[in-house]
Amino acid sequence: MRNFDVGSLPRGSWFYDEDRGEVGYVPRHSLYLSLPFGESAILRWRVQALRSSSPREVEGLMLVSSTPYRWF
Repeated sequence: MRNFDVGSLPRGSWFYDEDRGEVGYVPRHSLYLSLPFGESAILRWRVQALRSSSPREVEGLMLVSSTPYRWF
């Protein structure tokens, strides 16, 4: 996502931020989205490898939220 303005993305867009190593989403509908005061309405997650008991083996991937939010 280098040289890219996330704020210019249309609602409902997914992106990958190379600089931060995160997957992001600009919510299409945010009526029921609750974010901490001052946070932008862009949700972000890190991709984390789930390691197996064998060295250098990955069993799967997991998205871990980088943005505190609640969608109710």
